[in-house]
Amino acid sequence: MLFRLNKLHFSLSSLLLLCASTQALALEGNDLTIHGYLSQGFALSDDNEFIAGSKEGTFDMRQAGINFLYRPFGSTYLSSQLIHRNFGDYEYNEQNVELDYLYIGTNLLSTESSSINLRIGRIKSPYGLFNETRDIPFTQTGILLEQGIYSEHDRGNIISTDAIATDLHLFHSTGNYSLDLFYGKSRQSEHRFVRDFGYDEWESRITNLDNYEASIARITYETPNNRFKFAYTFIGLDNGKINISDTAEYLGQPIPYDFERIHRSHYDHYSFVATFERFTFSTEYLRRDYQVHDSYTYPTLNYAYYTPTSQRHQATLSLQLVYHHSSVYDFYSRISQG
Repeated sequence: MLFRLNKLHFSLSSLLLLCASTQALALEGNDLTIHGYLSQGFALSDDNEFIAGSKEGTFDMRQAGINFLYRPFGSTYLSSQLIHRNFGDYEYNEQNVELDYLYIGTNLLSTESSSINLRIGRIKSPYGLFNETRDIPFTQTGILLEQGIYSEHDRGNIISTDAIATDLHLFHSTGNYSLDLFYGKSRQSEHRFVRDFGYDEWESRITNLDNYEASIARITYETPNNRFKFAYTFIGLDNGKINISDTAEYLGQPIPYDFERIHRSHYDHYSFVATFERFTFSTEYLRRDYQVHDSYTYPTLNYAYYTPTSQRHQATLSLQLVYHHSSVYDFYSRISQG
């Protein structure tokens, strides 16, 4: 089954999204910096449940966070963020208080023309234009990011990962160049893995779960006047293994057996943003190649893109027009059928 979603806001369907956000806290000292934010939104739609309950109108769009940056000595720093989210009915988005990231970093090189940083710990994954700041509303265009690319449904796979990462920056007269390299282990819990991949009926029979190994590389270029920004991200999620114990009937007798399935996803993510005094245009394209292996192979190919255009009339008012398209292959039914 193939689902196709096309939507041009203001013309094909009615969707009202309102959001009030504020920087709730800002404390800065010589060694310690603390920032906080709070946002509350409202959603109303007439054609679909854009967010759970949005047909009747819902205030189930609340986010708050507090982050810390501590520099104990020299070029070494410690960074952390606690987050609260209530965003629809999906369990990932109903977090009372959760550790979003916590890592220690050091600056290996810092000159006028280049810098290199190394980080170890729980780190926000560097993909696309917005993932690292996706939970801070006023850092993004619009209120809700494109769900075909920054999905709230499977955010647990890759939103942040226990990892080691390095970022390299080169500042040149032709522009600014960056390279992010990242390797870690997904934090997907067994229950969330079961929910994501349609294994609900097998949850009690899972004997082992190995989370994805995440490998990410992102290349970014920004023009000297900071007007245009281009990025390409490769994401590899490999060796997500699940072992299940089951029984089959043979000659009227139950026969126990075990089987293993291996999940793999590879993403190609292209991003572009153009910023002018009163006008912003951005577009992103994501191509996902997903496979499940056991005695058979279940390949799927998904893609999504969007083009939001934002015009700022005043410091407190902006208008946005968005077109987005995505195709999602329903592999869950095939997997559950075996």
